[in-house]
Amino acid sequence: MSSVAVFWDRDNTLIKDPGYISEPGQVELLPGAAEALKRLAAAGFENIIVTNQSGIARGYFDEAALARVHDRMVALLAEQGAKIDAIYFCPYLAGPEARVEKYRKDSEWRKPKPGMILQAALERKLELAGSWTVGDGLHDVQAGRAAGCRTILIRRPGVPATARKGGDVDFLVDSLEQAAATVLKYTRHAVPIQPPAPAPPTRRESAPPVLAPSAKRGVEPELAPSAKREIELTPEPPAPPPAPVTRPPSPDPEIKAPPEPAAEPTPTVRPGVEEPTEPRIIMSPDEPTTRVKPEVEKIPEPLAPELTPPEPPPSAPRAAETPNPLSYARKNPQAHMPTDTVALLQEILTFLRMADRRARADEFALGKLLGAIAQIAAIGALTWSIFGQIREEPIEARLGFAILFQLMALTCFVFSPRK
Repeated sequence: MSSVAVFWDRDNTLIKDPGYISEPGQVELLPGAAEALKRLAAAGFENIIVTNQSGIARGYFDEAALARVHDRMVALLAEQGAKIDAIYFCPYLAGPEARVEKYRKDSEWRKPKPGMILQAALERKLELAGSWTVGDGLHDVQAGRAAGCRTILIRRPGVPATARKGGDVDFLVDSLEQAAATVLKYTRHAVPIQPPAPAPPTRRESAPPVLAPSAKRGVEPELAPSAKREIELTPEPPAPPPAPVTRPPSPDPEIKAPPEPAAEPTPTVRPGVEEPTEPRIIMSPDEPTTRVKPEVEKIPEPLAPELTPPEPPPSAPRAAETPNPLSYARKNPQAHMPTDTVALLQEILTFLRMADRRARADEFALGKLLGAIAQIAAIGALTWSIFGQIREEPIEARLGFAILFQLMALTCFVFSPRK
């Protein structure tokens, strides 16, 4: 079963950032960090840190020093009752600023790329659609957006917020307390596991409550003096005690690094005796060539049950068959109509028939009749001219009559009334 998580940036989000922390003594928690982690852990979220640590590639410190810094941070959080489930960091950096050849390369784990978040979701079976990313930089929220998480940007005093709500981030907050409250407010299934509460006593009321006319919105409504209720509380038998809800102990936090070249393997476990309460350093496999995006479980939509009419019992007598009302209405359209409606429809039908007759009469108007006669005369005069040409007779007068009759026909057709 997949779970949800909150992916935290480390520097200037959970701890202060003096610049490339390399000593455990430099670790100092920010106000509200432990409390925010505890609230979200109680709601069922995993707290995971994803952080860029290019100081390793720049040669400022090594992975062993980074592990000591993380141990100190985890210890400070544990003193206040908070816990980190896993830590993912990227030591790589592309370009000439990386002085250590081993770490001079581009990596899918380096934010704003979502490699660390996708790797954590794949290994820990996380549902990214219900997870969140919280950070103080634009690259933090961009990595979360690329992974499919909802994003929160923390605005720090004196640091300009380059991201824009609704574009790069989903929510802008001013503190870790507001970030935790936002996650809990806009997440439906992040509810702590609690035993079921006992059922309240049954109340029997003689009349519904009547509000006084002076009650205002936002003020507790008072009951009018004339509307008194007699409420009788009937206690129910005590419910059996709920079964104790036990949650399996969560594993120790893991600190994971990005992939490295196969030719130069790094030990998978830090030297020294591993204590159960301290985090473990586990190196992830080599850098993938393509992004791996974890599959999100989809809840199939419930199918609507097929409703079938109940069949009568075999012993029950079947009712007498009646004609189909729809077919009866089609055969007798006036059977289910009021008398006034039928009369109105008959008047409309009579009017339409009269209009149709007038339209047909307009087709035989005088102008059209004269035009038809003139057209016939024009055709006759033209035919007369053709015969005169064959007999070698003068045809100028005949053509003149043909043209005259044709003009008369066109005039009659043009000026005849139209519908």
